[in-house]
Amino acid sequence: MNRIRLLPEQVANQIAAGEVVERPASVIKELVENSLDAGATRVTVEIQAGGRSLIRVTDDGSGMSRDDALLSLERHATSKIQRAEDLASIATMGFRGEALPSIASVSRFTLLTRERDSSSPEGTQIHINGGKMVEVKAAGSAPGTSVQVRQLFYNLPARRKFLRTEETEAAHIQHHLTLAALAFPEVAFTFQKDGRSVWQLPQMKSEDDPASRLAALRERLRALYGAEQKLLAVDFSAAGAVEEPSDENQDADSPSVARASSFRLWGFIGAPGVSRSTREDQHVFVNRRPVENRGLHFALLEGYHTSLMKGRYPVCCLFLEIDPLGRIARVQPGVRNLQVSEAAAPHGLYYAPDPSSQLACSIGGNVAENSGGVHCLKYGLTVHNVLGLRALTMDGELLELGGRAPDRPGLDLLAVAIGSEGLLLVVTEVTVKLIPRPQLARVVMASFADVGAAGDAVAAIIAAGIIPAGLEMMDRKATAAVEPFVQAGYDLAAEAILLAEADGAPEEVADQVAEIERLLRSCGATAITVSSSESERLRFWSGRKSAFPAAGRLSPDYYCMDGTIPRKSLGPMLKAIEQMEARYGLRCMNVFHAGDGNLHPLILFDADKPGEWQQADRFGAEILEMCVRLGGTITGEHGVGIEKINSMCVQFSAAERAAFFAVKAAFDEAGLLNPGKAIPTLARCAEYGKMHVRAGALAHPELPRF
Repeated sequence: MNRIRLLPEQVANQIAAGEVVERPASVIKELVENSLDAGATRVTVEIQAGGRSLIRVTDDGSGMSRDDALLSLERHATSKIQRAEDLASIATMGFRGEALPSIASVSRFTLLTRERDSSSPEGTQIHINGGKMVEVKAAGSAPGTSVQVRQLFYNLPARRKFLRTEETEAAHIQHHLTLAALAFPEVAFTFQKDGRSVWQLPQMKSEDDPASRLAALRERLRALYGAEQKLLAVDFSAAGAVEEPSDENQDADSPSVARASSFRLWGFIGAPGVSRSTREDQHVFVNRRPVENRGLHFALLEGYHTSLMKGRYPVCCLFLEIDPLGRIARVQPGVRNLQVSEAAAPHGLYYAPDPSSQLACSIGGNVAENSGGVHCLKYGLTVHNVLGLRALTMDGELLELGGRAPDRPGLDLLAVAIGSEGLLLVVTEVTVKLIPRPQLARVVMASFADVGAAGDAVAAIIAAGIIPAGLEMMDRKATAAVEPFVQAGYDLAAEAILLAEADGAPEEVADQVAEIERLLRSCGATAITVSSSESERLRFWSGRKSAFPAAGRLSPDYYCMDGTIPRKSLGPMLKAIEQMEARYGLRCMNVFHAGDGNLHPLILFDADKPGEWQQADRFGAEILEMCVRLGGTITGEHGVGIEKINSMCVQFSAAERAAFFAVKAAFDEAGLLNPGKAIPTLARCAEYGKMHVRAGALAHPELPRF
């Protein structure tokens, strides 16, 4: 006969109850957490004899159907998780699915529940005694759930014997309820003991914004502890749960960026001089779960060590919110673009937008201009990678736009603010999205004898359904400028080169590279090289990202333009720029975010030579006008600023400009933020029409222009 046997379900549940149900307070904790996870806005707890004879928890949560009610009494049945991966990102108070069957196995248990959105007045009632199902029936019920537990441990006399006095057990219950009430001030709590009301805590209005949550917590503290206490508000956010160690040589004023996951610490601490003889008034919550952690208590005490006498302890109600798998970073606007990816790198993450100036450009500047980069074709611009902003209006009002979730209810003001060039708000904090680094990336570099053929290749790749991680074009002047500078291995005889990057799983990359090569050859590529290592891939990109500084090696000054055109117009645009070079007598090297038609002509000139700056200005204006004629826009990622105000008159009608002014007035009615920038007046556009550059000829060239 086998010596090892499966235990009967009833015995197994009673053993499990020993881990879940230690005393009446354990039952209260499990049932109240279930109510909170069910979205309750009101929770009522009733006890008799310290919870020995009766525990009843009633809520107005989502309730359950008959089938779900029966299933909830099975071990390891839960709505909180489905896969092992979910264990790493649990957002609910409970998740194991053991509480109800464990409690029912050691008590006389009654469950009454009805779904919140049910049109029927009937719910489901289930009676269980000591783990044995006694009755399941339909019964009248308010929406929500009520669980009644009578004669706890009646079938385990030894466990019942070791319970403490009724007063002690009731004190433990009240402690757990106090923690729940502090963690959820937006929920109304009622606590009744032996038929008498201990407290009734009203529901506090609480939104997602920090100010509202702090106000709700303050009111809940007043309701629980009475008179106004000397409390100081705390609200601190950081970009990661672990800060990067500081470099001894780092500038003390440079912004610090922490790694990968985000955290927020908020709540209230006692003012200096407010103390207790024990730690019983130190309440610390992590993701709303109360915790007892010696490290946290020690850190709190250290913060007060010069303000408290020995043997005295500070008071606090602090909430630590950690998002370990949220893949976000909260940064200040002065943080450099590349710093974010460097901070996230130990976690295999990075920030996708990568302007060529990412070594120096700031996240705040990226937000102002809606910057992109060489990988924006696949991964999007700044607007696609920023989840939220904290910003101030000119009147000092704090606004929180967006958040951690991909979408928020109401108007999409986040998209309005990104790219607004400082006209609407002063940004103080940016929440950016981080993404995993791809397993592999390869760059295909192709040479073309004609810029039109290179443009056709771009269209062919996109038409084939391929979205490369990056798809960039450089003309012969650009490659000639950067090759001596970076030695990227560019074909200096080619009229244009294309850089197309594939990234992802190795098999995916191999298939995509093969298809890209086939398409490039069919469009007339004269030479194709595929990067064979990560260092070679970075070298190919280094030339593209060094185009601007390389222009400075060729000319004392250069004027970088930024416009967008349909991809099919890349060839005609480059030929038109070539004609403008002859007309204005200035050289122009061209680099393109070819995948999305964003072009950056670099007009070379010498400001010390009389008239050259004016010629460069006219050259740039005509390029932008050509963009509009081809069906594009006057800016892609560099914004409008001062230089392109006149060009806005070419693209936008008076009605459209009036709409821009209306948006500006909604945020900054007095027009104090960047006054006069980015939106041309009707008078200015009328004057620009008279001064319009046509075929390189400017009327009244002797007059100074703005």
